[in-house]
Amino acid sequence: MPEFDFVTERRNDNAQLLRLNGGVVVVEGIHALNPRLTCALEGGAFYRVYAGLREEYSNKGQRVLPTRDIRLARRMVRDYKYRGHSLEKTIAMWPEVCAGEDRFIKVYKGEADLLLDTSFSYEICCLAPTVCALRGALGEDGEAAQALNSLADRFALCSELPDALIPQNSMLREFIG
Repeated sequence: MPEFDFVTERRNDNAQLLRLNGGVVVVEGIHALNPRLTCALEGGAFYRVYAGLREEYSNKGQRVLPTRDIRLARRMVRDYKYRGHSLEKTIAMWPEVCAGEDRFIKVYKGEADLLLDTSFSYEICCLAPTVCALRGALGEDGEAAQALNSLADRFALCSELPDALIPQNSMLREFIG
């Protein structure tokens, strides 16, 4: 099983051969439902979980935060704060991320044994302070700047919720720290 270093954006040379020896292994990741990971296992020897965001938000009857925008905000905040990625880079690669998701990940969603909603109804209020503070960080011109500022404007509609109110063991901590 290969390891990926998110800071250097490369696989490590530390690939590990997994030997179950009657035990259990949990494979986590966006490509974990790919049959190439389970093809050597007998049917019933694995349980597949598709974890994804299902909520979206509207204001005055208009959808303002669809799930992909919330996911972009999650990624943007996490990558900016913890992986050393520039906002421009995260925003520029987002269309490719979505295309790859549609082509290589969502196609296996129907094969999952469980669909797990990773939405937290309050998470947009936790992301809002960071996303709103980034408004203008890329200026006003250019695609990345416009995408960031539009996202920040829509998150500005949310009441801010301090990080301190989020449990330390919450999955949301992956994104907000």
